[in-house]
Amino acid sequence: MNRLKPVYHFMAPVGWMNDPNGPIYLEGAYHLFYQYNPHGDHWDTIHWGHARSRDMVFWEHLPIALAPSLEKGEHHCFSGCTVVDDEGKPIIFYTSVGEGERNQITGAEQWMATGSSDLISWKKWSGNPVMTPDIHGDMAVTEWRDPFVWKEKDSWYMLLGGSYQGAGCVLIYRSPDLVNWEFLNRVDEDREGAGVWECPGLFTLQDKHVLLYSPDQTDDYRVRYKIGTLRDDFRFESEYEGILDHGGKEGFYAPTTFLDGQGRRVMFGWMPETRGDFEGIKGWAGVQAIPRILSLQNDRLCVEPIPEISKLREEEYRFEEQAVTGSMDTGIRGKALELQLVVRQSAGRFWLKVFRSPGGEEETVLWIDPENGSVVLDRSRSSLYPGISNTAINADLDPAMDGVYHIRVLLDHSSIEVFVNHGTCLSTRVYPQREDSMQVHIGSEKILQIEAFRGWKLKAIR
Repeated sequence: MNRLKPVYHFMAPVGWMNDPNGPIYLEGAYHLFYQYNPHGDHWDTIHWGHARSRDMVFWEHLPIALAPSLEKGEHHCFSGCTVVDDEGKPIIFYTSVGEGERNQITGAEQWMATGSSDLISWKKWSGNPVMTPDIHGDMAVTEWRDPFVWKEKDSWYMLLGGSYQGAGCVLIYRSPDLVNWEFLNRVDEDREGAGVWECPGLFTLQDKHVLLYSPDQTDDYRVRYKIGTLRDDFRFESEYEGILDHGGKEGFYAPTTFLDGQGRRVMFGWMPETRGDFEGIKGWAGVQAIPRILSLQNDRLCVEPIPEISKLREEEYRFEEQAVTGSMDTGIRGKALELQLVVRQSAGRFWLKVFRSPGGEEETVLWIDPENGSVVLDRSRSSLYPGISNTAINADLDPAMDGVYHIRVLLDHSSIEVFVNHGTCLSTRVYPQREDSMQVHIGSEKILQIEAFRGWKLKAIR
């Protein structure tokens, strides 16, 4: 159903899309690769799709970068990264899996491909695999995947995710030339011994190391981050830990980051479909979240959408210095919107209702509870369609700065991205059935002092 299809988020031209892969800024252009099944709207035969942009807002689809080499026993090209080697040659590192002995649990291999200068044509290295599980010696690592590569001084380093003795872990390797690798250590692991850690990333912000990973486990898929130090023994010493986005598999998973041409640490992340058994959508699945800028302020991770998104703003609605008791219609209508709300104080819980039908039959409600320190994205009435996932997305509320709460929301037909106080993120998918589910209401159980509200209709780019 095309009216549920996002209109300004990046999507594959057709078919299934999941993890973002290998984003890189090169010669004035951003390149994004992604896990892709061009043959259907379900996970299967995973390729690497490819797109290019000048601003990370308007994208040009390019030819598929990688396809499975079936003649070599490869059935899927799993996630990875893109780097430029010491001779200026683009290189993709990715996880290659197949069937039988090449299964993803025990038989994954790390492969590489070299690219043309414009990153459009790719050729898999004749010496593949670059690494096999044997590199760990007697240490049996399973679900071994998702290389993340960077250079530091005279050495190249690679992170990989996986599981060791039933516990999710991140592992690190070193190479002088991107071909000959040695295993160094387990950077970190799940102390409670559960699941698999996927899509790891490690980078510096100011003078701190930041470690990202996506835990693939049945009870909690929310992406984690740790701020601290990578010690000389290649173990991570954590000083602070948090949730990168509370959506998990309900809305935000498998992110990856890169440095852009402005020195910004930019993050892409996958917004999975949560439509369950609903059969009304055909031909497409998966959305990339709006790229986000990561920064540190007072040793706290801050997350904001890229400012370039403002290029899409059209009609604006705004008001300032208003006290609200009960519910108020903001007047803005639409399913592709940007909303910004600054609240000076609240005597109780307050809310922002979006995708609301005139009678309230459908609505998604963002609850902010300063007294109990909680944020809830309530999807219980988000859709009248049967079989749609409607679990709530919950988060702890970061303390307000000087008693002021900053709330930013991006809506795009079936996607919601929420940013509270520049650090608490909740992203998810909803599927309003009614065409008139377009209202935005603000309200409070007691008295809400609104400092400013701004809303924009956003331009459709597809």
